[in-house]
Amino acid sequence: MDTEEKQMYLGNLSYNEKEAFYSLAYALMNVDGAMAESEFLLLDEFLEEMNIAKPDLIGPNEALSGLRNSTYSDKKKIYFELLGLSMCDKDFAKSEEEFLNAVSLSFEISLDEAEKLKNCMKELMIVYLLIIMMHIIMNFLRRMVVLVTILYSIIVNVNLRIIYIGLLVTCLRKIN
Repeated sequence: MDTEEKQMYLGNLSYNEKEAFYSLAYALMNVDGAMAESEFLLLDEFLEEMNIAKPDLIGPNEALSGLRNSTYSDKKKIYFELLGLSMCDKDFAKSEEEFLNAVSLSFEISLDEAEKLKNCMKELMIVYLLIIMMHIIMNFLRRMVVLVTILYSIIVNVNLRIIYIGLLVTCLRKIN
């Protein structure tokens, strides 16, 4: 992906907002005491999207304070990305939910709006899962086509050989 495609949400934040977001994301990843590989991979994706090196971490309260003056739109985008991080390991722990509730409260995102964003993220994750499943099926079908092509080639070659041998035998009988 080129740089323009990577800057959907996080790339447009200021550097201080990016650092604060990363610290919140890291804290969220650790809040349930289980750090999944998928969460680490997503954190790396965040860094790539924001086009920054891993920043020095600050505490969640300090990070929330650093985002206090962000636009409401940016706060919703940050919250949405945090939702994705909390769900990427397929284990939406109670501690993660409480952490996100504190973030939404700090960002002045209503419970109704937070629920809409959560449902939207769930739907998006279903779409991603369907895309992954389609890729798996397509790869399987490609392999099947290759296998069928190879088998067809073998059958055709065997049939041609049988025909050739049959013709050869016929010719040899006629000669004798």
